[in-house]
Amino acid sequence: LKSLGWSLKKMFAMAGERNEIQRAEHHVLLNQLTNNPAQFVFVDETAKDRNSSLRQRAWQLKGLNRAINRNFLDWRDYRYTLIAAVDIDGFIPEACEMVRRKINHADADPDTGTIDAQRFEHWIQYFLVPTLGNYYLGEKRSIVVMDNASTHMSVNVFNLITATGAILVYHLT
Repeated sequence: LKSLGWSLKKMFAMAGERNEIQRAEHHVLLNQLTNNPAQFVFVDETAKDRNSSLRQRAWQLKGLNRAINRNFLDWRDYRYTLIAAVDIDGFIPEACEMVRRKINHADADPDTGTIDAQRFEHWIQYFLVPTLGNYYLGEKRSIVVMDNASTHMSVNVFNLITATGAILVYHLT
């Protein structure tokens, strides 16, 4: 197949509900807010667990079934969620927080867990808000863009962000 121009690729899923008209309208809205990309700050979470970095496909000669040599560590120490903010210059270090996942149900450490609405609001208040500018003064990092996850949709999140003079825009997922 390779000699015929084919290559082995990993498939990815794309939302069947995606509406191209709504996406185009959303892009128009973002363009109307400013022509200065330095005003945008994007917020999102990502998680890493034991399977995040495993290679899932590889070319092999027919008949061979070779495993990849790997050092197996205590993977419980490597499960975390990262909440981060990014602007035109890259990650904003002051607005990045790694939240270690609980090792088990008996883990009583209050700093471990998942990102629920309460933890997200805490991150907004103590990590993101101090980095935000005022939209009406044309300041950097004054348009906060995040997805419409239920943990992002609280009145407290909206109030914390808008109290700085920044504006909040939910993007289509």
